[in-house]
Amino acid sequence: MVRCFRDAVEGLPRGHVVLSLVTIFISVGCGNAAGPEPGNEAVSVEVSPANPSLAVGSEVRLDATARDSRGTASSAAQFAWSSSDPGVARVNQSGLVTGVGPGTAQIRAIIAGSGMPGIAGAATVAVTSVTLSIAPGDTTMTAIGDTLRLVTVARDGSGETISSAAASWRSTAENIVTVDDEGAVISRKAGIALIIATLGAATDSTVVRVDQVVARLDLTPEAVSLTEGDSIRIMATAYDERGHVVPSADVNWETDTPSTARPSGNGWVRAHAPGKARISVSADGLTSVAAVTVAPGSGVNARVADDFVNSIGVNVRLRYFDTVYGTGYETIIKPRLRELGVRHFREGLNVYDDRPNWMNERFERFREVAELTGGRFTIVMNPKGDSKNYGDMSHVRTILDNLGRENVEAFEGLNEHDLFGGGSSWAAQVRTAQQALYEEIKGDPELANRYAVLGPSLGRPEKASTVGDMSAYMDYAVMHPYPGGRQPTANIDEHHAKLRPMNDDLPIVVTETGYHTAMATRNQHRPVSEEAMGTYMSRLFLEYFDAGIVRTFAHQLIDLGTNPRDVGQNFGLLKVDGSEKPAFRAMRNLIRLVEDPGPEFQPGRLAYTLEGDTANIRTLLLQKRDGRFYLAVWQAVDSYDRIGAMSLNPVANQVTVRLGAAAASVNVYHPLTGSAPAATYAATDEITLDVPDHATIIEITR
Repeated sequence: MVRCFRDAVEGLPRGHVVLSLVTIFISVGCGNAAGPEPGNEAVSVEVSPANPSLAVGSEVRLDATARDSRGTASSAAQFAWSSSDPGVARVNQSGLVTGVGPGTAQIRAIIAGSGMPGIAGAATVAVTSVTLSIAPGDTTMTAIGDTLRLVTVARDGSGETISSAAASWRSTAENIVTVDDEGAVISRKAGIALIIATLGAATDSTVVRVDQVVARLDLTPEAVSLTEGDSIRIMATAYDERGHVVPSADVNWETDTPSTARPSGNGWVRAHAPGKARISVSADGLTSVAAVTVAPGSGVNARVADDFVNSIGVNVRLRYFDTVYGTGYETIIKPRLRELGVRHFREGLNVYDDRPNWMNERFERFREVAELTGGRFTIVMNPKGDSKNYGDMSHVRTILDNLGRENVEAFEGLNEHDLFGGGSSWAAQVRTAQQALYEEIKGDPELANRYAVLGPSLGRPEKASTVGDMSAYMDYAVMHPYPGGRQPTANIDEHHAKLRPMNDDLPIVVTETGYHTAMATRNQHRPVSEEAMGTYMSRLFLEYFDAGIVRTFAHQLIDLGTNPRDVGQNFGLLKVDGSEKPAFRAMRNLIRLVEDPGPEFQPGRLAYTLEGDTANIRTLLLQKRDGRFYLAVWQAVDSYDRIGAMSLNPVANQVTVRLGAAAASVNVYHPLTGSAPAATYAATDEITLDVPDHATIIEITR
């Protein structure tokens, strides 16, 4: 300091020494006052620990120390940190190192702002691989809302547990189960999801199944009194232990006295004879019982014959001009529709403002078919034209105005949109379109009471919970229970249960069902022979009507091609050349036999009993306005081996039908084989016949 002062004042006049001393001391100072004393400048940086080892996903704190030439540490130094390979290890600006992937990397600390980039230190970090495991392993959750805690165990390359490692979590199906950052899992709906934990490059996964177990089974009603011949449906609702409905519960129905009352697979119970019976309903080892008391009656209640005919419909494709519906419209489609006698048709139709000729041609054909057959259409709706505006269904009025309001009876929501459109947004689009359709029709007093609104259909009924409850926006629920080569009612109960989250328990319209004859297909939807198709279709409408289905549309009128591998081309009741399959003949003859249009009337009762080999025998009693009864009887058995692709040729059951009073005449018909009576009886109170696996109709005139 003295030397600094002496140098500053040397040579100044004596009188100016004091003032200059102060000025120079303030303004000039003595060299760089902010810097270190000579020999105190930092000349090296030490990083410690120098050779740390850590696992992928783990962390280690590095410290850097600046030292001068004497080896003295400087506490004022600031450092900038960097990694030679961020793919192996990354470092933040406080020296915290995270292992990213196996390997080695240099972590450098350089004195920040020193102007001396060469003054730096480094540590060599070795990152070892990590194995990750989830506990517990694959798990099943048995109720919606159940919780589960998953944990991970991370181990380094030597097998040592890494206690500080924190994995990230995700679920591959968050609509089924969710998982939070701590590994807490919550079940949302039935299904399967994969829970994946990730720690750096290490991952592990575990399967979580949500398989609801029935903890409560409610029956409505729990006790019922019936008159001999009556039927009632007992509703069974299953709940898991948290009180959530189990829509896909496998419910089994049994009776302790089948001669008194016998249930079907979907809860319909028919009273056969006076007495008491216990109807047992079981699911997942749990059983509930409904008590049925049957009082003597004067016979079995008949149902209106023409109500049955009105339950029959068929799908057509009148707008497909490039198929037989175009090329054979005049020569095949029109005459065959008239011959079949069906009064209800289902078809999709749209509005294209830029295609007036296209629209006029198709509307004209719809009007012609309606006038020719006296039938009416259920129209499957889509957004207008080529738009994706699912919230606008205002074009229903254009359809009504052009097709003729008297020719339409119902509008249906989106068709199997889960299979054919919408991508990941399909469920939202189904909801939006259904609400828009319902509000468009029910919001107009002129349309509200005239046209029914049917719900949307799903190709995968298990997806109903993804859509959610839409029962407020439909008059009837829709179902597509294709039997897949099995007996007609094979899928009704399953589909009804799976669709309940969307449809609730609304009355059902089956807008597509049937059998195909694509015998060379490898599709999982198995074919049947034309003969087996005819056998099954002869009783399909009877069984659906007896099960409470409001209307059933066969899919479809005519084959669209001849490719034996193409399922979609071979669902027709007719071959593509217009020749009939046995199914067409059975439907035509059945409709002609029992149709009876006219004013409403109250059907009566018929006293009868069945004796003999009644195993698997089903019946349905109808009556016409002129008093004639039509007793449909058939064997509910498999007719075709869909795996072996061969007819099973079940043996007919010999059954005696005893009437409570002698009938003036009895005629027996087999609609599958012909329209003329197969047998005729006069003044008799009993007949014995062989009941096959196709529908037999007994006409009874008293």
